[in-house]
Amino acid sequence: MGAGGGPIFGLTWAIFLVVTMGVTEYVNTPEVSPWGAGALAYLGLSGLALFYLREAPTTGWILTLYLFMTVWAADTGAYVVGRMIGGAKLWPSVSPQKTWAGLYGALGTAAVVGGVIGALSHGAIHPVIGTLVGVGVGLVSQGGDLFESFLKRRAGVKDSGTLIPGHGGILDRIDGLIAAAIFLAIVKAAAPTGVL
Repeated sequence: MGAGGGPIFGLTWAIFLVVTMGVTEYVNTPEVSPWGAGALAYLGLSGLALFYLREAPTTGWILTLYLFMTVWAADTGAYVVGRMIGGAKLWPSVSPQKTWAGLYGALGTAAVVGGVIGALSHGAIHPVIGTLVGVGVGLVSQGGDLFESFLKRRAGVKDSGTLIPGHGGILDRIDGLIAAAIFLAIVKAAAPTGVL
């Protein structure tokens, strides 16, 4: 991925290609809205980010595990703490069920799980780094969830699809993961060698 210029060069080049594809699709297909072109770029970036993380030398598998575990922890923490405490809504016009308490629960659980994975990673991820990045993953994953809710409200639909009965489409299940993958790939690319 980073051949010929290091991982940052490789990630930057991949981002450029995907964004170019999205813009080209929009220009050449008049019925595609800017939102559609943006969605193509957004999903493409996430796929590239996952590939970049998994292919990281020596740490690819632990970074991939870290991503999934911290995102799942954030989702679980948001749900459990939000239901237990309730309180002020985070963005009621977009996602009526999400609360500030749930957001703090997401950050806390993602931080704890990130730190634990770091501690068990045999030096691949420092526990403190794992905790701090876990907070970021939790925040971005919840932001990705809200962003998808915003797009659904804008489109006037309840779910992104009907593939999973009672749960909507695939995007309804991985909305936080999509955003978090891009975030973690950027952190990995920017971090000094050996930190992540």
